[in-house]
Amino acid sequence: MFEDADEPTPGENLPYQYEARIDIHGDQKDISLFWLSSDRFARMITADFLGVSAEQLTLREIEDALKELANMVAG
Repeated sequence: MFEDADEPTPGENLPYQYEARIDIHGDQKDISLFWLSSDRFARMITADFLGVSAEQLTLREIEDALKELANMVAG
């Protein structure tokens, strides 16, 4: 289940602990998609993907889930 988070102030430097990147190469244009995530969001989305509590997650599981999320968005 997703939790509500406070909305950041526009223009504010936002902290993030994780970054996933997908590069898409086309005939006319190349695009890089970056997914930046706070630890809180990364744990929440990974726990939802895997059906476990956020406290049980390993760093590898979090990294894999964020890579998969970036891949799904780029897909």
